[in-house]
Amino acid sequence: DHTITPKTIVCTQWFHDPWTLGSYCHPAIGCSAQDFKNMMEPLPKRGKKQPLQVLFAGEATHPFYYSSLHGALLSGRREADRLISHYS
Repeated sequence: DHTITPKTIVCTQWFHDPWTLGSYCHPAIGCSAQDFKNMMEPLPKRGKKQPLQVLFAGEATHPFYYSSLHGALLSGRREADRLISHYS
């Protein structure tokens, strides 16, 4: 696991942004752990014979830290690690 130590913290004002109105993701009622696994799965499906074409990262794809900056960061690292292992 990665340890993240912030150097600074910036408080955004997304609530006042007319395009976001403070929006963030959240799992739907009844969402399961398998739903998160499905959202994290790259396309095409895994296999070293085909190159990965689409990877999914962002706070909405982290099973524990959705709706957070650190969820977005960790999911980006997850997909970077996936690319490294796929092409190594």
